[in-house]
Order: sequence, then C-alpha cells, then structure tokens
Amino acid sequence: MTTNISDYIQVFEKLDELGCSYSGGIAILPVDFETATSTTSLRQLSQASIIKKLFRSNDIPYSEIRQENEKPGYIQHNAFEWVGPTLFVSAALLSTNPEIISVLLGITANYLTDFFKGFPGEKKVKLDMVVETPSGTCKRISCEGNADELTKLDDLVEKIGEVLNE
Repeated sequence: MTTNISDYIQVFEKLDELGCSYSGGIAILPVDFETATSTTSLRQLSQASIIKKLFRSNDIPYSEIRQENEKPGYIQHNAFEWVGPTLFVSAALLSTNPEIISVLLGITANYLTDFFKGFPGEKKVKLDMVVETPSGTCKRISCEGNADELTKLDDLVEKIGEVLNE
C-alpha cells in the first residue's frame, strides 16, 4: 500500500467560508471541498453513503457538513477499484478517542473484504483521510493499493501518529 502525506487546507476555516456545520465525529468531505465556492457545488463519491451506513451500524460518530435539506450530488466511479470518500478527523476527536482511526479503518477493511469477495485480479482501493493536528493544521493522508493490504493498518496508523506529533 502506497501512503503519501501532504498539507491540506484548514478544514474549519473552509467550513465557515461555505456556511457548513460540523458537530463532531468523523466528517466525510466532498471531492471538491478544497475548491468549492458554495455548498451547491459540493459532490461526494458514491461510496460515501456506504461509509455512513457502516459508521451508523458500528456506532462511529460522524458529522454531516451539509444542512439536512441539502442533498449532495454523487460521483460514481465505474472501474474495478473502490474509491473511498475523504474522511476528516478533528484533533478534538482524536484527543478524546485516540483509537477511532484504527476502529474506522478496521470496519472499512472488513467491508472491503466482503465487497471484493469473488473478484478476480487486482482489488485496488483508494482512501484519503484528513487529520487535524493539535496545532490546528490539517494533513491529507492518501492510501492506494491492493484491498488485501488495507487490513495491514499498522503503517497507516503509525503515519497518522507521526502527523499528529509534528
């Protein structure tokens, strides 16, 4: 699994700029969050609805950044790969629940094991996570590789720990 870490915009500043809300927990960021000028242009990957169901059924707290009456547009990837939505984890959530990342990645890995069951050939996955550091900066952690490798979470969790300790 290839993992890259890069700088990301200040999520809370962008939420304020767009007039979005955040009530805590994991947030699913739209694909065009960084460049959006209004909430009407925001689009989510189709897998966002699956991730929300997984979170609800496993009591993982998550936050909608849109108002209840606003329904996002969805982007569907029609390839033999699974492209997950960008997940945002605040520093506040990590300080109160440091194991949350391991839990949500474990749930996602279990889902992908079932999703790809019986698929021939390479089982490619892509997943981005934005983590807020204690200093308030945000880092994007992008993972790409074979779905079977996602179950080996130690490297990713270690990289997230490095980001938080910068």
